[in-house]
Amino acid sequence: MLGGSARHFDGVIAALGPAHDHYALDLPGFGDAPAGSGDVTFMAQSTLRALPSGPFVVVGHSMGAKVATVLAHWAAAGDPALQGLAGIATLAGSPPGPEPMEHGRRETMLEWAENGPISRAPARSFIEQNTARRLRGAVRDLALADVRRSDPAAWTAWLTTGSNEDWSARVGVLQTPALIMAGAEDEDLGPDAQTLLMAPHFAHATRAVVAGAKHLLPLEQPSAVAALLRIFLGRITIPRDYVALIDSPRVSTATRAALLARLEPPAPALLTPAERLTLGAVLNTLIPGSAAINLAARVEAGLVTGDGWRSALLPDDLVACRTGLSALAHFPTLEPSEQDKLLAQLFTLPDERTPSDAADRAGWTPTQMRAWLDDLRDAAVRAWVAHPATLAELQYSGIAYAGDGAFKPGFADPGLGGREAWEL
Repeated sequence: MLGGSARHFDGVIAALGPAHDHYALDLPGFGDAPAGSGDVTFMAQSTLRALPSGPFVVVGHSMGAKVATVLAHWAAAGDPALQGLAGIATLAGSPPGPEPMEHGRRETMLEWAENGPISRAPARSFIEQNTARRLRGAVRDLALADVRRSDPAAWTAWLTTGSNEDWSARVGVLQTPALIMAGAEDEDLGPDAQTLLMAPHFAHATRAVVAGAKHLLPLEQPSAVAALLRIFLGRITIPRDYVALIDSPRVSTATRAALLARLEPPAPALLTPAERLTLGAVLNTLIPGSAAINLAARVEAGLVTGDGWRSALLPDDLVACRTGLSALAHFPTLEPSEQDKLLAQLFTLPDERTPSDAADRAGWTPTQMRAWLDDLRDAAVRAWVAHPATLAELQYSGIAYAGDGAFKPGFADPGLGGREAWEL
């Protein structure tokens, strides 16, 4: 954002946790990035060079949202560097068209940078004008320092040029999934502005209002922003037609809430990083592609709640899981074909006389090793099937049996092979 840096997202990144990789970037003239041309094209091109190659989501705050929207436009036009763009999230976003700002305030902000770097008093005023509640401690110090180290030319160029550029006709209506966030108390770029000026440019937009925030959402409410991002990241793994079904009136509010909650990977709770790595490798071999929904985190969370059952041959679930994973600590280093072969052997150990290095390392009999793997597989399948991405893959429409009203539409043709007109 104007006067900000990539470090504004430190709290959001911490709240997101290790389930998501991140690449926080400074825009030209702000943070640690050298200044350059102040137009939106230059800023977007500078960002383009730092994007990863695999699937990714671009998150833009304030003026960064305008840059992110231009990147989504270029992706829709076929730019090969953006072929991995899976979604866009905007926070208090400057829209594709000219940014609304009261003229007198714009002139005052320009005066702050007329004679060089912005001094402390104007920087403090800028932060206070853009926050719902006064920032405290290290967060406040960071915000002030970032405003003061802004390049005066970059500051001026955004206020006079970049914010006034009109990309609305070129951007048009994008098919890129979008999350559009607004601070509840933001006067210029709040909920109304996002609804009128940003949302119409995205055919598949989810809008969210962050309470207790004005314009500096990542600094004011990092946990709330992270929670919205986690749900959005989960939603974009699901086909759009199934997302539309989840959002339809045929799905009750309680069912919808439960499904959306499953999109958020649980935070690591019990296992060590090494154990978690082994668990992920084993599960992705059992259910190929399940790493995309972070199945390991979901199975680990099940160790906390338990399922009310365990084999009489094994200790409690957590002890058994740690013992089994320790015995398979070398698993992530194996080639995929060797991983398949090892698990196939362990699942088919015929009797106690069959030698098994893994069972020996665990201090178990082959029967105990099989029992643990069977239990692990059952937990993995339950967690995998419960995820909305899997329900979409299975084209399961049972979620849409009823809405919130007294009338429950149900299914008119529940017979074998019958399909309702509204089903996928």
